[in-house]
Amino acid sequence: MAHITVQVYTTIGNKLVKGKIQIEVSNIAEALDSMEKHFGREFRNEVREIDGSIKTNYIVTLNGYPINRKTPEKVKLADNDVLQIYPAISGG
Repeated sequence: MAHITVQVYTTIGNKLVKGKIQIEVSNIAEALDSMEKHFGREFRNEVREIDGSIKTNYIVTLNGYPINRKTPEKVKLADNDVLQIYPAISGG
């Protein structure tokens, strides 16, 4: 298990979570599960697909690097990692 910080921005931050939280998990899928436990089913519906992957309208980074949205369970975490969740920017 790793002690990490999860930071959320704009859409999610305004709807569900304010700022950042500290959690203890082993991988990104567990981090998202933990967020769901804290903030309810609405968090999962907003961020994740039925299969557990991350919806395409969100970008998730680990220490500033994008992660594979299809396999969050494969991304292992270490103490002091920072997981960030952003809405994808679109328009033109």
